[in-house]
Amino acid sequence: CDINKIGCIPVSYTHLDVYKRQGIKVTGVSISPASVASLPAKSTKQLTAVIAPTNAADPSVIWTSSNPDVAKVSITGLVTGLAAGTANIIATSRCV
Repeated sequence: CDINKIGCIPVSYTHLDVYKRQGIKVTGVSISPASVASLPAKSTKQLTAVIAPTNAADPSVIWTSSNPDVAKVSITGLVTGLAAGTANIIATSRCV
């Protein structure tokens, strides 16, 4: 992980070990709003990951787009429309 690159988040092993010791694992991730009917090019929509349980040790998620040529998503869940087409935005728990 090159910390000089945008979007790179360095994580220390100590940090991960603390989460493992706490032991409360993520059991589900949903996205709010659940769907966006249309997002014109150059417009944005903020999505929020909802983690279950709410007291999970590591509630952080990794955001990805199934079609980054159509829509990109930031590390905070901000989706930007880029072109016509279809894209699925996915929030995956870091605690896998």
